Amino acid sequence: MYNLVKKMHIKNLLQLKAFSNELLMKLNNDSIVLLSGELGVGKTTLVSYSLQELIGEEMYFTSPTFSIVNEYYSQQRLCKVFHLDLYRINNSAELYEIGFSDIINSGIVFIEWPEVASKIIDTVQKSRIIKIKLSFTDNSVRKIDLE
Repeated sequence: MYNLVKKMHIKNLLQLKAFSNELLMKLNNDSIVLLSGELGVGKTTLVSYSLQELIGEEMYFTSPTFSIVNEYYSQQRLCKVFHLDLYRINNSAELYEIGFSDIINSGIVFIEWPEVASKIIDTVQKSRIIKIKLSFTDNSVRKIDLE
């Protein structure tokens, strides 16, 4: 089981990057990270920081809003890394079309807007899943809740 702080407040991008680094230390090569929260709360930024470390490139990784899936390879972990944005997915048939069941069993997977895939995700071994909910609090501070 993952041993991460269950709730925290993020006041700046430096703290978000530090949280990302802590998260990465807890991930296995088959972990699935589910990210939920309203638009603009920092889901993609958190994934981008994680990808920078996993892929070894200092760049901003954008969300695959239109492509739905971005696939990378981590030389550090010797595994595939996937970033999914399911915001535009409407049903399980569309998940099937993108090969969702294969993807979630093929490496480290970060999923933004995972709610549409909940029935499939519920079939995955719980120890592989980290649920992260990001939300706004006062003064542009973000709150992170982990399950």
